[in-house]
Amino acid sequence: MSEKIFVEENRLYKINCNMAEEIVELHDCFHRTNVLSDVDLIIFDESNITLMEYKNSTVANATNPEAFEFKLNEDKHYTKIARKYYDSLIYINNRTGWGNKNKSYYYVIECSMADSVVRKMLAGKIKKKLPFDLQDDLQGLKQTLIDHFEVVNMVEWNNKFPDYKFEAFSNT
Repeated sequence: MSEKIFVEENRLYKINCNMAEEIVELHDCFHRTNVLSDVDLIIFDESNITLMEYKNSTVANATNPEAFEFKLNEDKHYTKIARKYYDSLIYINNRTGWGNKNKSYYYVIECSMADSVVRKMLAGKIKKKLPFDLQDDLQGLKQTLIDHFEVVNMVEWNNKFPDYKFEAFSNT
């Protein structure tokens, strides 16, 4: 059995997902299309599908953290984070047996200005772009498009998902 370990792009943190039935990272496949966007990680477990997008502008090698903080106030950023969910949903809904599970989306953000008030504001702005209202308006859907969305920091993620905690990554 191969290990299910997610390592974020800066290679500073990892998430041990061995308790999951399966994990999927769509990045390489989706980016070959030059059209699709993807969340960083999809965790499949017995009753849930958890999609996670991770951004961290506090790492030592972060390029231009001020520019990232500025983006947090732009509609374009909210649309981009929502788009990652929609595009990843294409994969989920075409997986046999997985489409009917609860679908939760978490935007994990580490940023000097992203305190609890800012995270709540971000969640409200992004949630308006996710398919909550769409699934209410469309008749005859066989499954929900999304069940839950939150913007959290790494500590909050770790508290919500003790089986999938962010931990320091070591190359050794």
